[in-house]
Amino acid sequence: MATLTELGVTLILIPPPTKAAYENSNGYDVYDLWDLGEFDQKGQLGTKWGTKAQLKEMCRKAKKAGIGIVVDAVLGHKTGADQKEPVKLVKVADEDRMKEIGGVRDTYAWVRWIFKGRGDKCSQMKWGPEHFTGTDWDDGAQENGIFLVNGKQWSKNVDDKFGNYDYLMFADIDHSHPEVQADLLAWGRWITNELNLKGMRFDAVRHFDYEFMRQFHDHVAATTPGWISVGEFYDGDVRLLKAYLSRMTPGYKLFDFPLLTNFAAASASYSPLPPTPTPPSSTSTPTSTSTSAATLSKHPNPCDLGRIFEHSLLAIHPTQSVTLIANHDTQPGQACETPIAAWFKPLAYALILLRRDGLPCVFWGDLYGVTRGPEVVDKVKGLVVLMRARKGWGYGKQVDYFTDGWSLAWVRMGTHDRPGCAVVMSAVEGGARRRMFVGKGCAGRMWVDMIGNVKQEVRIDKKGYGEFWCEGRSVSVWINAE
Repeated sequence: MATLTELGVTLILIPPPTKAAYENSNGYDVYDLWDLGEFDQKGQLGTKWGTKAQLKEMCRKAKKAGIGIVVDAVLGHKTGADQKEPVKLVKVADEDRMKEIGGVRDTYAWVRWIFKGRGDKCSQMKWGPEHFTGTDWDDGAQENGIFLVNGKQWSKNVDDKFGNYDYLMFADIDHSHPEVQADLLAWGRWITNELNLKGMRFDAVRHFDYEFMRQFHDHVAATTPGWISVGEFYDGDVRLLKAYLSRMTPGYKLFDFPLLTNFAAASASYSPLPPTPTPPSSTSTPTSTSTSAATLSKHPNPCDLGRIFEHSLLAIHPTQSVTLIANHDTQPGQACETPIAAWFKPLAYALILLRRDGLPCVFWGDLYGVTRGPEVVDKVKGLVVLMRARKGWGYGKQVDYFTDGWSLAWVRMGTHDRPGCAVVMSAVEGGARRRMFVGKGCAGRMWVDMIGNVKQEVRIDKKGYGEFWCEGRSVSVWINAE
C-alpha cells in the first residue's frame, strides 16, 4: 500500500468480493451478494480472493495508507441456484429479444436461492422465479437459449441492441420488483459500511434498468461523502454513453471506452509496415526490417494525434470520464481485447495521467505485469515514472502545442505551491521538438527528462521558453531540475 501511495494512487478497484457460484471464480458468476467470504457455501468458506476477515484487513490497511476501496458490483444477474422450480418460459430470439419463438412452456428452471450456509444472517430474502425476468436454461427441455419468464417483460430502461439488451447471462434480475429493490439497496449501504468503501464499479450497466441504477447510486451516495460510482458501458460509440449519462445523477461516471478505442486505432495506424519483398538476386543486399519515419509516413491511414480525443467521453463530459488503457476485460485473451502496441502504451498513459481532465485508471497488469494465466501482460516501460510525474508535477493550467499529426506536446504551468511539467511525444521514428513557454520565473533554469529517454538538459531562455524534444516513438516529461 505504501508503494501505491508514493505513486499517487488514491483509489483501488478490487474484483467482486461476493460469493460466486463456482470455486476459484473471479466473482462475476454471483451467487450471494451478502457473503463476503464468511459462510460455508458453494464448497468454500472464502472467495477466490480470501475470507471476509482478510478482505476487511486489506481495506483497513488501504484506509491507513490514504487509499479508498472501490468494489466491483455485479447487480444484473445471479447463478448457482440451490433449487429448480416449476416455471412458465417463452423462448426469444438471440438477435431480437422482443421476438418470441414458439409458445409458453411449462417446464423447470434453476431460479430458487435459499442460502443454506448463511441462513437469515445479513438478509432474510430468499430469491425465487418472481424476482427474475429471464434465464438461459430450460431444465425440463435440457435446452440452452434466452428464455423470458412468462408474465414478465424485459426492462424498457436499457440499451436497445438486439431489440432489448436487458438480458446478458444466467438468471436475469428483475429490478422493478419491490423486494429486489429493497434487498439491493440495503446491500449497497451494508457493504459500504462493512468495508468502508469509497465507491463501486458497476458491471455491464447497459444490461439493467438505468432508473434503478440511478436510484442505487443516489441511495448510497446520500450517506457516503465523496462517493464514486463508475459504470461499465462497453461500447466505442460515445453517443450511447452520452445518452446513458443524461439519465444519471451528474456525479455518476463511465469508463471512457471510446477514448480507449481511439488509442487502439492510433496504435495500429502507426505500427510498422511489413518490409517489401525483394526478388532474389545475386547482387542484391539484405533489406533492413527496421522502420523509418519515411516508412511510417507511408502507412495507409496514420492517425492524426491532434484529434485523439475526438468522439471520446473525455471531450464532452470530462468530469464523468474514467480514462483507461487496459483492464481485466480488454487485456489479451479476453472477449473485449483491445490491443495497444507496447511502444504506444507509454504515450497513451501520458495522455491520461499528465493532462488536466478525466479520472485516470491504471491497470494492475501494466504496472506490475501478469505472469500467470493463458496470456502474459508485460509491464509498461516508464509507467512508474509517469505516475510519479502526475503526483509531483501534474498541476496548473494546461497549454497545448498540437502542431502536427504525428506528435503532441503540452505544458502544465504549475500553481503557486505545485510545480508543472512539459510533455513531448512522437509516434514516428524521427521524434519531435517543441519550443514551449514554461514561465519567466524559470529563466536560466535547467530542465531534464525525468523519463530518461533524452539525456541532454534544456536551458530555459530569458523569455521563459525552452526547446523540448523527445526521441522517436516515445514520450519525454521535462521538469525543472533545480
